[in-house]
Amino acid sequence: MKYRLLAIDIDGTLLDETGQVSQANVEALARAREHGLEVVLATGRAFVECSNVLTMTPGIRYLIGAGGALLSETSTGRTIRRSAMPPTLSHEVATAIVEHGFLAHLLKDSQASGYDYLMIGDSKPDPSTTWWLQMHQVRTEWVSHVHMDRYPDHTVRVGTVAIGDQLHEVTEFLRDRFGDSIMCQHWSAQTPHQVTGSRTHLLEIFNPMVDKWTMFRQLADDLGIRHDQTVAIGDGFNDIAIVRQAGLGIAVANASEDVLQVADRTTLSHDRDGVAVAIGHILDGDW
Repeated sequence: MKYRLLAIDIDGTLLDETGQVSQANVEALARAREHGLEVVLATGRAFVECSNVLTMTPGIRYLIGAGGALLSETSTGRTIRRSAMPPTLSHEVATAIVEHGFLAHLLKDSQASGYDYLMIGDSKPDPSTTWWLQMHQVRTEWVSHVHMDRYPDHTVRVGTVAIGDQLHEVTEFLRDRFGDSIMCQHWSAQTPHQVTGSRTHLLEIFNPMVDKWTMFRQLADDLGIRHDQTVAIGDGFNDIAIVRQAGLGIAVANASEDVLQVADRTTLSHDRDGVAVAIGHILDGDW
């Protein structure tokens, strides 16, 4: 077969509007593996936030999490690769977020720290944050100041959550203050009522070279797979690089215009089994 490694985004791509993996998609993933196509989930979520999806998609061995900052083994949760932020940088970003009146969320390499998020500041969490942490049984520590961070070397992402307009000022401040020393993303979050397109927004800060494609490419190299033998399916801002750079880049029909423009092919939307349709074309040799 022409392709050997397939990366699939989760939210807005693999999951439908109700946050489920359709039976057609489950069967297509199984068929892909039977034909020797290794499937990797590539998501902005942390590993702990993917447990329900992994339960719905048995047999997947690798997960690219936190927008490309972590590569994990799904059977054990073991961190295979990571891109941690320098402690000084993560603490300066967290301090700026707190000083703008928000709760700073420091995502940790949980295999090293023993928990998932360090929450810094005295602000109350956004209701969607509380819902999300409870739903995924996320392990957290809560402190009032960055100097109380017990594992400063193990932060892979710094962020916060609020209503979108409220984050504009701090987003611009961070971009002006840190420039090319960070990679900054600001986008719609999943809430109890909306899987995509909500007014609640995420602000996420990473090392500047972090993206899904960089980690996917490294995994391909580890597995001895050429880059032209890779496929990626996605829909959002953090899928642009991986869809553009993979041997075959596929956008679901509901993808943002930026993703649609760089994709080689377009499949049906996430709510119409777009992943299953794309896999069918790949396995049948049409794409």
